[in-house]
Amino acid sequence: MLYRRTHTENPMSRSGHAMFTEYADRIGSYGKNLWGFDEVNATNIEDLKGAIIDAWEKEMASEESDYDLPKISGEEAYTCFDPSDIVMSAEAYDDEDVSAWLWDTILDPEEIMAVYGEGWAIVYDEELINAL
Repeated sequence: MLYRRTHTENPMSRSGHAMFTEYADRIGSYGKNLWGFDEVNATNIEDLKGAIIDAWEKEMASEESDYDLPKISGEEAYTCFDPSDIVMSAEAYDDEDVSAWLWDTILDPEEIMAVYGEGWAIVYDEELINAL
């Protein structure tokens, strides 16, 4: 089980996703409302590595983009989407343009509503989230 806390009655962020961690004790100050997510309902981010790298490289080579993305390699971008500590390093998911790019380019076309990595998950469908 992974955990999220919010100050509001809604588990979703204004960016349209919810970040979860295995460390419930590290997010106590994030709000009084506790939410849970079972990562069996998610796709492992490692399974999307090749698609993310290829799509990012294509985006970087394009002269037109709908997103304000950092000028980094596809490998670096993938690393941002697979943080070692979601509580301390969630930059890719905190950045609305970068997060929107992942959703629009990779996740939504494949109907992926949640991704997970080691000790974390990002959920895009509120129905997958449980109030605890």
